[in-house]
Amino acid sequence: MKKSKKLIMAINSSFNAINFRSGLIKALVKLNWDVTIVAPTDQYTEKLASLGCKHIDLKMDNKGTSVLRDLSLLVRLFLILRSERPSIFLPYTIKPNIYGSIAANLLKIPVINNIAGLGVVFTKKNWLTFLVKTLYKFSLRKSKRIFFQNRNDFDEFIQNGLVRRHQCEVLPGSGVDLKYFAPNVLRDLKTDNTHININKKSSVEREDGFVFLMVARLIWEKGFREFVDAARVIIKEEPNTKFQILGFHALGPGAEYVENSSSVDEKIINSWVSESLIEFLGGTDDVRPFLMDCDCVVLPSYYREGTPRALLEAAAMARPIITTDWIGCRDIVDHGVNGFLCPVRDYRVLADRMLDMIQLPEYKRHIMGQKSREKVEREYDENLVIQSYLQSISEAKA
Repeated sequence: MKKSKKLIMAINSSFNAINFRSGLIKALVKLNWDVTIVAPTDQYTEKLASLGCKHIDLKMDNKGTSVLRDLSLLVRLFLILRSERPSIFLPYTIKPNIYGSIAANLLKIPVINNIAGLGVVFTKKNWLTFLVKTLYKFSLRKSKRIFFQNRNDFDEFIQNGLVRRHQCEVLPGSGVDLKYFAPNVLRDLKTDNTHININKKSSVEREDGFVFLMVARLIWEKGFREFVDAARVIIKEEPNTKFQILGFHALGPGAEYVENSSSVDEKIINSWVSESLIEFLGGTDDVRPFLMDCDCVVLPSYYREGTPRALLEAAAMARPIITTDWIGCRDIVDHGVNGFLCPVRDYRVLADRMLDMIQLPEYKRHIMGQKSREKVEREYDENLVIQSYLQSISEAKA
């Protein structure tokens, strides 16, 4: 069947398109949209074809502040959009949102933005923060719809006059695929030739000890220092407790490491391993076995999250969660119901909450995990995100 409309999605990596936008891409292709992903080529690019979409390579300096490189990015986005002439343009992440929107506006192509968290820049107050806010205000002024992933970011953009309220809508993060991330799908899955233990025992009953798992990109603002400092405290009281880190640098497992001020240096990670404080699991394309093989997921983030995908996936897999009372993070945890909240950058309180989790009876942790699953079923189903997009796309091209 002939494709009826053309849509371009610009994003900072193929990894992000595969892991966070595949549900939307499949839905669009099923509805006969001709979808093209504009993103840097990486080890995930070949997988895009399996979603039914095309790919255009776009080199992008994601962390750089070079004016010349950013102007070059703007020109390249303009040339791509002028050549392809899509009916709708969907940018994600900061530089595609800003420079892609400017290019699309010049060509009178309808834009639907997604502000998936504000990152490191908005945690500081300096010239770069001012510049980014100014660029956002200029680039988003003609957008048909601007999706935010939490109410705090929505409010901040409105209060600072960066966007107009009628343009905006809050989504439940990027949503989560509740069929793929479900506890029962792994009952027969084997990892390292051993079956994953679905029914965890308490720390008293288990010989291998209680397992805390942290899943995140390896940047300090995700709370790695606080996680490790809390581990030092807990090991003194519960020496059999395990602390695992599942993470990667840059934009996906196996991606080239790019040094920046926020990166957790590999030498530091190795020193934690040498101290027997943590187990470093590296990166993976499938977090589900690791989620099922832990007792609790921890994310002590003070990063300007949208809605942390790691926590959505953990909740969907019926894991209890400990995270910070912080933007995006607090939305996923109802304190005392499906996990615990703690202040940002306070490893002592974090350690207390982790000890509280260890000392809970097994059945109470199980109930917390079930409440996590119920919460994402109720509030974070990926289909809610997809339907919001399809409606906005229909309105934008009308």
